[in-house]
Amino acid sequence: MNDFYDNGNAPEGSVKMATAALIVGIAAVLFFRIFYLSIPMAAISIILALLSRGGYTVSLRGKLAIIVSSATIIFSASNTAYTIYQIYHDPVLRQQFEMYMEYFERLYSEDEDSSIWELLPRQEQDTPEPAPSAPVLPIEGGEQI
Repeated sequence: MNDFYDNGNAPEGSVKMATAALIVGIAAVLFFRIFYLSIPMAAISIILALLSRGGYTVSLRGKLAIIVSSATIIFSASNTAYTIYQIYHDPVLRQQFEMYMEYFERLYSEDEDSSIWELLPRQEQDTPEPAPSAPVLPIEGGEQI
């Protein structure tokens, strides 16, 4: 009668919600370089996995989603911290970062300033010489084509 308590097998909660949690967790792994996508997606995955148990035990999919999402949050946060560390300690990256910050400050400021483009580095490009055109032929009326 009370098989739930007699054999020790607890019924699983919502399998569909655990599957959705696992899918969102895997998607978070794919976007680990974009911290403002991966961390919220991983957090949603953890919440879905915990909600999928429905008062019972968490299914294997739910546990896997929690593990994958937790690892994604840690990896994404550490990747972002390392990137910020590199920008502030490498002089070349720091100079580029400050150049971009100045550019965007001028771009989005209230002042109308046309010198925005002077901040960007100019690159010398090898442009090919234009092909010689056909000779201009005079027409009887003095016009040229």
